[in-house]
Amino acid sequence: MIDYILKQKPKALICQDYILADVIEHNSNPVPILVQTDGCTGGVRTELGAQLLCHLSVDAVKTYVANGCPSLDILREMVLSRLVAAKEHLKVGVPNLLATLQILFVVGTKVHLVRIGDGTFFATRADKSLTTSVIDYEPNMPNYLAYQTEERTKNELKAATQGAVRIETFTSAITEYTRRGPYEEITLEVFDLEDRMYIGLASDGVGSYVDSANTALTVTEVMTEMTAIKSTEGEFVKRRFHKMHEGFAKRGFVNYDDVAVVMLDVTKYKARQR
Repeated sequence: MIDYILKQKPKALICQDYILADVIEHNSNPVPILVQTDGCTGGVRTELGAQLLCHLSVDAVKTYVANGCPSLDILREMVLSRLVAAKEHLKVGVPNLLATLQILFVVGTKVHLVRIGDGTFFATRADKSLTTSVIDYEPNMPNYLAYQTEERTKNELKAATQGAVRIETFTSAITEYTRRGPYEEITLEVFDLEDRMYIGLASDGVGSYVDSANTALTVTEVMTEMTAIKSTEGEFVKRRFHKMHEGFAKRGFVNYDDVAVVMLDVTKYKARQR
């Protein structure tokens, strides 16, 4: 029902992109949980923050669902409080925790989505059409949840992000638009599954395929190839990724970033509903 791929950047000692997925039961129905994080290269050993956020987020979602899904604002605070407690317990600093965070989980027919920092949400429908929502920042300074763990970094962030904006580019089969919003904005969204076939999350690495002229493939091009799979069972997603990766390389497009993609097969999820 859920599958994923992680690719480590060439010559890197460790991957800074992480994924964690789980399926819990609520009212005798499955609740799939997908979390994707991306540690900041400019931080210090931020794979720690990325891994922590994955585990803390899954734990928070389990409690949140058990409490009846009151409000995604509350879920964000639940993750933040867990991050503060882990930071104090492990005696690590904000530079270790600089990681983006995307959380997706499904309860009944409702998709719940939390996005803090950059990354991509994607979905395909029964007609194979693809929708992507890509978030990045201008300048390239993502909004990390770790900044909210100390008053000092909250104040430093306000000073450092004057004039910075959050940019969301939405692309579907029938439309494309870009929306520029305040830097501190995050996504807290609930919407219907409708006829979606696959839904998932990807790190900003899917937008990092470039050729020798520094021309980049669009996220839509990459995710169109990535989602051309028959199933999430077995190794379909991993095999598709490696075939895509090799195909891009033959065209002269290489990727020097970590890449993380996790997706849910909605058809299989619906088949398990009571």
